[in-house]
Amino acid sequence: MQAGTYWVKETGNASASVNELYYCEESVKEVTISAGETAEVTFLNIVIPKGHLTVAKSTDTDTDIMGWKFALYYDEACTQLAYGPVATDPFGLALFEDIKVGTYWVKEIGHTNAELGSYYTCTSRNPQPITIIPDDTVNAYFYNRMNTGAIVIHKTDPYQNSIAGAHFLLEWSASGSIWTPVEYSPTPGWGKCTSPGLKDGILITDSSGYISFQGLAVGVYYRISEVKAPNGFQLLGDYAYEGMLTSNGEVITLNVVNTPVFTLPHTGSRSMIGISAGLAVCLLTCAGAIYYLKRKEK
Repeated sequence: MQAGTYWVKETGNASASVNELYYCEESVKEVTISAGETAEVTFLNIVIPKGHLTVAKSTDTDTDIMGWKFALYYDEACTQLAYGPVATDPFGLALFEDIKVGTYWVKEIGHTNAELGSYYTCTSRNPQPITIIPDDTVNAYFYNRMNTGAIVIHKTDPYQNSIAGAHFLLEWSASGSIWTPVEYSPTPGWGKCTSPGLKDGILITDSSGYISFQGLAVGVYYRISEVKAPNGFQLLGDYAYEGMLTSNGEVITLNVVNTPVFTLPHTGSRSMIGISAGLAVCLLTCAGAIYYLKRKEK
C-alpha cells in the first residue's frame, strides 16, 4: 500500500449468527501508513449484553392460562416484530430468553385456540413497555377476565302482577346435550353463577317477582325450568328458556307468566280440588248448556 492516512472499518463477521453475539466498540478507525513500515490497528468486539423476560398470565377463573400468545415489538404500535410469538405453558408462563438489552413492547396477541380466546377480555395494559437489562430477568403480568352475561326473569300472573315464590333451575351444557345445574361462585367460570342465594342451581323470586342469574360464561348453552310454582299457580309446562349467551355483557330478560289455579269445593269433603281457570270456565259453560236444554224440554 502507498504511504498515507486511511480509514479502516469492520463490516461484520462472515457468519450472521456470530454477528448476533457481538458488537464492535469502535467500528471505524483512522490509521497512518509510513513508507517501509507496517501499521497496526486493533478492533475490540464485545459480547452483546442480553437479558430475559417472563410473561405471567392469569384469569379471573383461575383456569385457561395455557396457550396465550405474546410477542415483543420495537415500537408501541407493534408493527416491528422483535421476538416471538411465544405461548404460555401449563403454568401460564411465556419465557423469552437471550433478548438484547433495550426497551421493547410486549403484547398479548391472542390464543392458540381462537374460540377459547374469544371468551376472555384482557384487562391489563396491552401492549406494555418493558426494559431488558443485562443478565437479569424482567417480569410482565397480564390478566384476563371471562366474558359473561346474565339471564333475568320477571315472574307475573296474566295481569302482569309480580309473583313471589317461583323456583327456577338454571342448567348449563357445553354442547347442548348433557345438562348440569350451575354452581354458585363469587367469580365467573364454566358452569358457575355469581348470584348470591343460588342453591343447587335454583333461585326463588321475591316480592318484586324478579331473579337474576349473573356472571354466566358466554359461549355455552343454558336452559331454565320452573321446578316449583308459587301457591295458587300452575307449574310452567315447558322450559322458560333454552339458548346460548354469545357476547360479553349480554343480558337476556324473560317475562314468565303463570296461570292461576281455580278452586271448586269437593262434594262431601272440606278439601278443595285445584283446577285451572280455563277448565273451570269450560265446566261452567257445559253445566249452563245442560241446564238450558232441560228447561227447553219441559
